[in-house]
Amino acid sequence: MFHGQTFNVGVVTKANLSSPLIAPGYQYDIIRRRRGNLGLALQFDLFNSSASLFAAAQVNNNLQVQSAKKSLLAPIPVAGPQGRFYLTNSPRLFFEGNVFGMYFFGYGNFVSTSDDVGVALNKHLSLNAGYQLGSRLNVNVDSKKDRLGLSLTQKGPIVGAEVSF
Repeated sequence: MFHGQTFNVGVVTKANLSSPLIAPGYQYDIIRRRRGNLGLALQFDLFNSSASLFAAAQVNNNLQVQSAKKSLLAPIPVAGPQGRFYLTNSPRLFFEGNVFGMYFFGYGNFVSTSDDVGVALNKHLSLNAGYQLGSRLNVNVDSKKDRLGLSLTQKGPIVGAEVSF
């Protein structure tokens, strides 16, 4: 109630953010032994982000609806050392880790690390699970109508499959 008049207000909002990471790359082993290897790796972190926002508000009999949707593909090339240690005498069970980074000249840098445990299913395929941690990544897209700014802190558990050839 405002100045003796009653206002009926109803608001509905929905938001969705999706940012999967796909990282194809190549590793060259500098040192390769029976119990593990140490090498240099180059990969492209493909952040395929999309966001949508929906809002509907009603005051008395006046209904206003707004929605927006935007997506952004941010390919970030990174490189650094990567190592693998076999936990048994066979290459079936292993621990691996890496430290990747990229300097963006005057725009900053990006550094990430991931460590995981893997199980080799055969010579070319393994299943991995671990944890990944990265620095804050800021990517901004500017246009006259829509803007999408991507500010990611990359951290959390990871699972995936690794294909080697």
